[in-house]
Amino acid sequence: MSITIFKLALVSHCILNQAVRYWPPGAKLERPVFDIEIVSKLYRMGFSLLQLPCPEFTFKGNPRFPYTRTEYERIYGFIDHCRKLAFDVASSIERIVKLSTEPRIELAAVVGIERSPSCAVFKVPVLVQDSRVYVDGRGVFMDILEEELRSRGLYPKFISVDFKTKSIVEAL
Repeated sequence: MSITIFKLALVSHCILNQAVRYWPPGAKLERPVFDIEIVSKLYRMGFSLLQLPCPEFTFKGNPRFPYTRTEYERIYGFIDHCRKLAFDVASSIERIVKLSTEPRIELAAVVGIERSPSCAVFKVPVLVQDSRVYVDGRGVFMDILEEELRSRGLYPKFISVDFKTKSIVEAL
């Protein structure tokens, strides 16, 4: 007897709900076609999707300043906020994985957002001598989430959506 396996991907909140993204004053709220393409591509890749909470929105709301990782790390309470969110997500996913038998659910991926101070997977904005630069690394929330998932024996691959290049980035 063969068991059906669903590959679950945890996706950054703003992929499914653009209203939580940083919005410059006066910007129009229109659904970009690329958002729909992202979701379609993730489905074609075989993933079922589960939306992650947005740490920046649930901490600061909108409108908010477009901080870097460095700046968010300096804001009192933000790292603890990310830890609580990551703990809650990892607890829920661990339970989903353990309780699924037929069909079986496997945590296959976490989908982040490139150049996000919280949800970046490969390139994250930091402050260097009062200038915003992008360096290799994860966002605050993705770092903490990965650590929390690993502590529970969950090792999904991390992939990322790049709104600037309109692509999905996977590690080589």
